[in-house]
Amino acid sequence: MTQKLRSIPVSSVAMVLALTTLTCKQDQRAVDHPPKQQIHITQNDLDGATLVVSPKDTGITGDPYFANYPDTSISGKIRDLHASIPTSDSIVAGSIFVRRIYTNQNGARGRLLNTTVMVKREPGFFPAGSDFEFMRIPFDSLTDYTRHPNGRLPQVSETTCRGSDQIAFASCVTCHMKPQSGPDRLFHR
Repeated sequence: MTQKLRSIPVSSVAMVLALTTLTCKQDQRAVDHPPKQQIHITQNDLDGATLVVSPKDTGITGDPYFANYPDTSISGKIRDLHASIPTSDSIVAGSIFVRRIYTNQNGARGRLLNTTVMVKREPGFFPAGSDFEFMRIPFDSLTDYTRHPNGRLPQVSETTCRGSDQIAFASCVTCHMKPQSGPDRLFHR
């Protein structure tokens, strides 16, 4: 046995020790700095964002938050705001905020036009948008809105409806980064 150990080159033993030490250090770094958890909402999560957090958050017309929407066509619409969390809770990754936009039929909600959604994502997801993911979900006559009150969750690949690039800067981030939205980037809180 002693003879076999003597035949192993010293450089091989040093390499094994170095790899063992490196592996242990990497394992400790994983404990000290776990990888960021990515947030993936489901259709059930979106369907559950139906909490009306304030009476002021329903039947909104005009621009009471002075957001000066680039899309001035919504000023004549009726908007309702919903959330997945009450106002007393902190906004954390996974929190969902929804705005449903309806036609205005003489002061009453007409047909649903679309739903816009903000999901608070993991830190670093989209720093320019305070780590929110933005979605625009158009009305779809094939969707059962009793079952899915906020519409059908777009696939991640549907970047014209969802993401941090195409729709976000077109309208969402432009308004939600204004000082009027407050530090949480929401107008209704």
